[in-house]
Amino acid sequence: MEKDKQTTTKRAKPQPPKVDPGTEQVLQFKLTLDDFKPRTWRRVQIGSTATMLQFATVVMELFHMMGGHLYAFTFPETTKTLPKRRQIFEPPCVRIAFFTEDDWDAPDGERSFDVADPSLTLAAVLDRFPCKKLAFEYDYGDGWGITILFEKALPVGAKAAAKDLPCVLKGEGYGIVDDCGGPWGLTQLVKLVRRRAAGLPIKDTGDDEPLRLQWLDDLHPEAAEALLTPEAFDLDAANAAIRPMIEHHRKD
Repeated sequence: MEKDKQTTTKRAKPQPPKVDPGTEQVLQFKLTLDDFKPRTWRRVQIGSTATMLQFATVVMELFHMMGGHLYAFTFPETTKTLPKRRQIFEPPCVRIAFFTEDDWDAPDGERSFDVADPSLTLAAVLDRFPCKKLAFEYDYGDGWGITILFEKALPVGAKAAAKDLPCVLKGEGYGIVDDCGGPWGLTQLVKLVRRRAAGLPIKDTGDDEPLRLQWLDDLHPEAAEALLTPEAFDLDAANAAIRPMIEHHRKD
């Protein structure tokens, strides 16, 4: 007896939400900190007329990035496949960073744009270069990465959209500490904070011990307290951190 042939259904590849540059929309993103546990993420809504610079400010505020390092958005110039790498996408891709020249008509490769250009709104960029997933890089030395999933494009006034934009809907985890050595350094810093809080001795851990102790001593008291429970998330504080952007958006 012949075995029944198994049929497989090919899943359709996720397509990015449709952005209309001629209509104001509410865009929803899920931002996830790469390479760190406990899982640290935020679900954010922001107006489509916000600039890429404003979006960058929101991302940095929500993950406690001080903004003293270079940063960039990177995403693929294609809607056919999702990027496999989490932080830096191979060409053809679009990179929006500081100190770059706008290059709308470059051939295949890495196209670069200045994040401070006011014409680079979320609507303009995502209409020209639609994608489901993009990345935010911060401090190229420490190597912080945020994976950004573009979840929805909603009409203004939709029940799912918040009254004030931008806003945070949900989240988990604290965020980062600048200049601590990236995700690995933050993991070590959490261990040190907990040992000190418990009154335990900090053992000799190698040549980098003095540096790590310096990180610990330089921590702001609020950050030190937060790292005792790095999985915790304060939704009200997160929204308060981006409140100035709401007022700026209203004035515009």
